[in-house]
Amino acid sequence: MDFLRVIFAVVLCAQAGSAIDGRIIEMNDSSILYSPYNWVVSPSGAKTINPGAYFRVVFTGQSCTLLTDTTASVGPFSQFWTRIDGGPLEQHVLAPGNPAFTAALGPPFSASNSHLLEVIVKSTTETQSRWAPQSTAVIFTGVRLDAGATVSAPRRKP
Repeated sequence: MDFLRVIFAVVLCAQAGSAIDGRIIEMNDSSILYSPYNWVVSPSGAKTINPGAYFRVVFTGQSCTLLTDTTASVGPFSQFWTRIDGGPLEQHVLAPGNPAFTAALGPPFSASNSHLLEVIVKSTTETQSRWAPQSTAVIFTGVRLDAGATVSAPRRKP
């Protein structure tokens, strides 16, 4: 069984291509715009327990991967949505093992040089402790971009 897991991991890495060799943006990067009063942000991660909390960042390249920390989480796991350039929401469910979630671009968005990534917390676990010990938090530890990609802050609404 462990042999199959290793093979599966190698196949996933090979499919990811340049994203594995890309740049990791820390969650305290000034280009990331967070919803107010919802996040605890540090270089090691951004954490929230609030459904509806969001962050936005503009990136270049054709994909980005959200890195997570689920070491303190227990099931049922929290969920979040991603959306690129105002497109459809894609739902993701956190899981054990600090999974990474890739938001890849498709037509017509892939023709543009820069893209707006929106991440919205859909739900946190209602049946587990939110406070002490905190076992339902959503924690992002970084954003991995394609090699040579950059980030910038989204425009704020007046």
